[in-house]
Amino acid sequence: QDSDTKKANELKEENLVKFLNRLHLCRHLLALAFCVLGPLALAVYIPVACCQNTWKQMKEGLVSKDGEGSEGQHEGGEGDGEEEHKGGEEERKSGEGELKSKEAESKAEEEKLKAEVYQKMIESLKKLEPRDAKDILVEMKTSHASEQAAMKESMEERFTSFATEQAAMNEKLSSMEDRFSSMETAQEERFCKMENMLS
Repeated sequence: QDSDTKKANELKEENLVKFLNRLHLCRHLLALAFCVLGPLALAVYIPVACCQNTWKQMKEGLVSKDGEGSEGQHEGGEGDGEEEHKGGEEERKSGEGELKSKEAESKAEEEKLKAEVYQKMIESLKKLEPRDAKDILVEMKTSHASEQAAMKESMEERFTSFATEQAAMNEKLSSMEDRFSSMETAQEERFCKMENMLS
C-alpha cells in the first residue's frame, strides 16, 4: 500500500509539473502574440482615427466658410466694395484661426488617446508577464500550507471546545453521583432506624 501511494503521489507530481510547464508556455505565447499584434493594431487604429478627425474638421471648416462667405456677400451688396473686401478678409482670418484651433484640439486629443492606449498596453503586458513554474509551485505550496494551518487551527479550536464540554459533562456526572450516593446513605439510615424500631 505504501508503494502504491508513493507511485500515485509521484504520478500526481509529474502531471502537475507537466501542467505547469504547459501553462508557462501558453503564457509566453500569449505575451508574444500580444507584443506582436498590439502595436500592429495600434498602428492601424491611430492613423484611421486621425484621418477621420481631420476629415470631419475639414468638412466643418468648409461648411462654416461657405456660410460666412454668403453672409459677407449679402452685406457687401448693401455696402460699398471696400467694406466687402475687408469683411471677406476678416472672415477668412477668423475661419483660419478656428481651423487652426480645431487642428490643435484634434492633435491634443490624438496625443491623449495614444498615451491612454500605451498605458493600457503596458498594464496588460505586466499582467501577462510570464512566470517560472518554480515560482508557481512555491506559491501553491505556500497557499496549501496556509490552508493546512488554518484547518489545523480550526480543528484544535473544535477539540478544545469539545474537551471543555466533556469536562463540564464529567463535573455534572460527578455531582449527580454524589447526590445518588447521599440519597442511598440516607435511605440506608432510614431502613436501619426502621429495623431498630421493629426489633
